[in-house]
Amino acid sequence: MLISYGLAGAGFLSVIYQVKTLRFYKKTPEVINLEKNVFWLGNIIFAVTLIVFSIYLLFIRYEIYSQMQFDSQYVLPFIIITFFLTLGVFLIAEVGFLYRKTQYLQLKNKIESIDDIKGLSEDEDVDV
Repeated sequence: MLISYGLAGAGFLSVIYQVKTLRFYKKTPEVINLEKNVFWLGNIIFAVTLIVFSIYLLFIRYEIYSQMQFDSQYVLPFIIITFFLTLGVFLIAEVGFLYRKTQYLQLKNKIESIDDIKGLSEDEDVDV
């Protein structure tokens, strides 16, 4: 019972994370600090739980159906479980992509702030 509550809570945090990070995918994204974000952790927990449960259910279904004669009614559960497995992998990949993008933007902002300290504009050349 507690596992289902934990999964529901992590799923809720994952949905909030996805909604909050939508603004990050604009043409001029904002820098988001993911390390201090509890929604980021909830999204990862939800994704890992989806992957683990999907693999477990695929294994159980395979054991049950391998002893039976193949029938088309057994394909739908495999499709649904594979969808959840794909969703979990996608969520993990999306978190990794977003993390790398925020690291890149933070580095870019640091480099731009160094240029601001020098007082250079974009069209000026530096004589060395």
